[in-house]
Amino acid sequence: MKRNGDIQSFFNYEAAKRKKVAAEEQPEDIVSNIEDEAVHSPPLVHSAEIEFDIEDEAVHSDAEIESDCEDEAVHSLCARPYNIQRLPPDPGERISISQYDVNDQDEVRRRYIAKQAVQPYAQNFQVRKIYVPLWEDIYEPNRRSRRYYEVQTNDDRYRREVYLGVIDQTIQELDNRFDEVNTELLICMSALNPLNSFASYDALNVMRLAEFYPMDISSTDLIRLEFQLTNFIDDMRQDDRFRNASNIGELYIMLVATKKHVLYDLVYLLIKLILILPVAMASVERVFSAMNLVKNKLRTTMSYDRLNDCLVTFIERDVFMEVSEDDIVDAFMAMQKRRVT
Repeated sequence: MKRNGDIQSFFNYEAAKRKKVAAEEQPEDIVSNIEDEAVHSPPLVHSAEIEFDIEDEAVHSDAEIESDCEDEAVHSLCARPYNIQRLPPDPGERISISQYDVNDQDEVRRRYIAKQAVQPYAQNFQVRKIYVPLWEDIYEPNRRSRRYYEVQTNDDRYRREVYLGVIDQTIQELDNRFDEVNTELLICMSALNPLNSFASYDALNVMRLAEFYPMDISSTDLIRLEFQLTNFIDDMRQDDRFRNASNIGELYIMLVATKKHVLYDLVYLLIKLILILPVAMASVERVFSAMNLVKNKLRTTMSYDRLNDCLVTFIERDVFMEVSEDDIVDAFMAMQKRRVT
């Protein structure tokens, strides 16, 4: 640059000046040598002119630098209040990603991911004490007026109104969903749960469960079942192969694998009925859901036989879709002689 040439000439002038001063103090032969060197040196410029040129060039060069920064503001650090190369490691000193330039946000994310988890050392964080109320203290409502609450202890508030209140609501929802018969049935089913070496086993509940199926288990079978249960529970708890069973389904598989379903046939039958029960209940729910679609406002006067036929064809529509229309016509015509018009 031109500015660099001016500075070089300025330093040459100062060096010659220092040599001239030193030559005045030395003998004449040394002075002649210095004058010869000065003759071959580059032409000198007056100091005032050099200073003026330097100032002018400084003004022009600064203006050029500022214009370059304005043109390249996106890619230059002069237009950014941050330095991507030196991101602060302290999470408290970091600025949000949205405050970075749009073109730099991905690069900032990659650099922060490369830093991984950073925990500043030698940092004294403020220790906050969490207030834990005592159960015997008077309950103080948070951000609410006390006139809406009666005077009571924290134990009464959280135990009686909150904890027990939630349990009561849960029980009420279960009672609304399941009646007493279904609830008792679920309790009896849990008596054969093999989890934790049959921890929930109860022979009375198992006998009560068998009474729900009088068509499958007769009164004579109930007497046999009582004797089978005594040997069954002892055998299951002593056999190491049944220790890993965690549900009734795994117990059913293990009984078949060990051939013990032949020895405890009535217990095996009860377990099979327990596993079939959810499928049967789902089928009933499926029928009631289909009834709302089949028996609409335009079919309120249909007979039960027709309703039954419509429900069967609607529920098992996947099977009926495989039947051809010609077979349906032939079956309909074979029911009785009809006159074809």
